[in-house]
Amino acid sequence: MNEHLHIGIENPSTHRKQFLAISIDTINILTRLEKISNIRSKKAFHISKLNAIAKKLSRSMAEFKESLPSAAEPSFLTKEKQKTKEATLKKSEVSPVSKNLEDELRKLKEKIDAL
Repeated sequence: MNEHLHIGIENPSTHRKQFLAISIDTINILTRLEKISNIRSKKAFHISKLNAIAKKLSRSMAEFKESLPSAAEPSFLTKEKQKTKEATLKKSEVSPVSKNLEDELRKLKEKIDAL
């Protein structure tokens, strides 16, 4: 009962070469996966480090802004702001061309209603 049964394989060298090629490909894939996982862990570490630095920087900026003395705006800045406000108001006013178009539109609507 303890007999060994041997089966002959045709072209054993080609099968061995195929098995070796498959194992080499598998090892290459596993090494790539290992590199990718290392890169991902390094990326996560650096992102957390960057977030910590950004928080520290924002705290430092807030402290710096609080330490600055408060001062009234210089008069030339207020004048410039008034000029820009006036310019935006002038731009927002209706131009004469658009008034003419509105008048024409109103007249056309009246004609349609009259029909």
